[in-house]
Amino acid sequence: MILKLEKAFISKTRNTLMVDMLFITLCRFRKKPTKETIAEAQRLFEEAVKEGGRILGVYWVLGRYDVVLISECPDEKTHMKIAIKFGDIVSTESLVAVSSEEAVKLLT
Repeated sequence: MILKLEKAFISKTRNTLMVDMLFITLCRFRKKPTKETIAEAQRLFEEAVKEGGRILGVYWVLGRYDVVLISECPDEKTHMKIAIKFGDIVSTESLVAVSSEEAVKLLT
């Protein structure tokens, strides 16, 4: 499920336009997923939106991890606050991502 929010927001403290940070979160279920745990995860996704997060995609995958979550948050502290709430359902490893265009700009 993809939940939609505005990509940019106005910082109330600096009155400037801010762009959210992009996060790739790798998840492993702590136990076999059930309809109840999936419903709880959905509730937490909705809560994440209220906290300022934006869920761009949720993918169940084969291999070392069970789920890959792509999200945006205003900052790493907001992302961490949201990720901690999922701790009873999944263990997570979060990566901060930047576009290749932004990465190339860092080379100069």
